[in-house]
Amino acid sequence: QWAWHAQPVSPSASGQSQFLQRKWLIWGDQGGVGPALAQRFRSQGCPCLLVQTEMALLALDQEKVRSIISQFKLEHGAITDVLYLWGLDAAALPVMQENQLKQETTGLCGGLLNLVQNLLKETWQSPCHLWIVTQNSQHVLLQDKVTQAVTAMLWGMGRTFHLEIPELHCS
Repeated sequence: QWAWHAQPVSPSASGQSQFLQRKWLIWGDQGGVGPALAQRFRSQGCPCLLVQTEMALLALDQEKVRSIISQFKLEHGAITDVLYLWGLDAAALPVMQENQLKQETTGLCGGLLNLVQNLLKETWQSPCHLWIVTQNSQHVLLQDKVTQAVTAMLWGMGRTFHLEIPELHCS
């Protein structure tokens, strides 16, 4: 027979204390979500590095990405969470020209792949959570319009990472 008794949760086991132990690397967007989240995390006492640059400058630069990850680890220790916000900057598909579509997909997908490859090289001993953020790339409700379908590729990559690299805890 089971006996159950309600007990208060100690502060050390609360969600707040677990949140304060997080160490965030944010691949920032151009719309301001990244800086706002970084400010919020820092105000809560969480170490946080915001990488704010143009997608084209960083997407395929392996050395630069590796350097950013290494710098964070030196200053704060193991990364616990990576927030990839480049999907928020994607242009609407109906207005894209063919060359712009190629640039968007190379930047978004190449940037994410570069980040993941370098995370695996630098954090393989203590894997982190990878959060991929998009908007308007999937229907939530039937009446929702999909205007940034190019970012749906990030969803596909996220699903692949979830299956093939489960230690990344990709969401």
